[in-house]
This record gives sequence, structure tokens and C-alpha cells, in this order.
Amino acid sequence: MLLFVVAGLEILLGIILAIALAAMQGVSESAGAGAATGILAGMGFVLVFALLAWAGFALFLGIKFANGGNGIRIATIVYASISIAGSLSNFTAGEAGAAVGGVIGLAIGGVILAAMLQSETAAWFKRPRY
Repeated sequence: MLLFVVAGLEILLGIILAIALAAMQGVSESAGAGAATGILAGMGFVLVFALLAWAGFALFLGIKFANGGNGIRIATIVYASISIAGSLSNFTAGEAGAAVGGVIGLAIGGVILAAMLQSETAAWFKRPRY
């Protein structure tokens, strides 16, 4: 269930970021500086796309939990590990907002990782399917 919550939050954040980027690009165009900020807006939309792709990966993992095999468990471990690494990088930004986001992401990634590393979880994913 936590993967669905994370995916929903990432989708929401991606939509908010896309709207903010479009609004900023509109303001810069009305001020006559649209061409100069177009590259930055494009880079921002690449970030939005990456965030939505990451959310799609979380949704995929969450959907496959019911009948997925050990590969889904391993992919979820990789997902949680990358999420933890990304959350740790928020602490290097030096801003309070980034640190709060880092703590939340670190906690969620840690819970997902801890759940996937339990022996009961491994046994459930390795169970025979008929």
C-alpha cells in the first residue's frame, strides 16, 4: 500500500511542478525573456517526466505485488534503495524544505526496504504458484 501512496504523492508533485514551470515560463515570456528561460523550463519538464516515470515504476511494483515473484521483491528493494539515496541527497541542499522532504522520503524508503528484507516477505514472494 505504501507504494501506491508514494506514487500518488509523486504524481501530485509532478503535476504541481509542471503547472509551476508553465506559469513561470508564461511570466518570463510576457516580460520578454522567454527565449532565455526556455532551456531552464525544458530541463524542468525533463525533471517532471522523470518524477512521473518514477511514480509509474512505483505503481507497477504495487500492482505486481499480488502475483509477482521474487523479481518484484528485488525490484522493490532497488526502488527503496534509490529512494533512500535520493532522500539523503536532499540533506546536502542545505535548505529546511529539502531536509524535511528528505526525512519523509528517508522514512518511507526505509520502511519499504525493511519490509522487503524480512525473511517472511522473501518466503511469500518465493511461494509456489499454481
